[in-house]
Amino acid sequence: MNPSLRLALAQLDFLVGDVQGNTERVVQTTRLALSEHAADLVVFPELTLSGYPPEDLLFHRGFRRQVEAALRSVCGGVGDAGVVFGYAAAQTMVKVLQMCGDDLTRENVMKQAASLKDFTSDVLLPGIKVNTAANDFFPIEQMQLMKFNGEAWEVFGDVITGEVGH
Repeated sequence: MNPSLRLALAQLDFLVGDVQGNTERVVQTTRLALSEHAADLVVFPELTLSGYPPEDLLFHRGFRRQVEAALRSVCGGVGDAGVVFGYAAAQTMVKVLQMCGDDLTRENVMKQAASLKDFTSDVLLPGIKVNTAANDFFPIEQMQLMKFNGEAWEVFGDVITGEVGH
């Protein structure tokens, strides 16, 4: 049993709006990280599939559907490989690995990932927390309303809890 976990950090220049091309690059990069670097987990930046910054593209339902389909395509294209998108996900993974201590077996990583309590990421809105349990893998079950004041987004009201099944 190998107690180590090998991470590959993939920082590529993804083209805004080229969901299909970006998806192909994610799959190719993941396969390369697995075959040539024996990576267990490949971490990509947020908005990888859409390209950054997607700006108004995010308001188009068809574009969002493309990105959702691309995510399914990535999952099908990389098999059992672990792929993480985004800074918040990466910060959460760092927390999970810290919780693992020296026991970096797949079993312990999964156990710790299912044991997050009130974890906050730098990119989540104030009051939004990540919680998981062995039977609950919906890490964020809260939301915060925001409004645009003409120059910037402002939060308003209390954090709303929308726990699934409650």
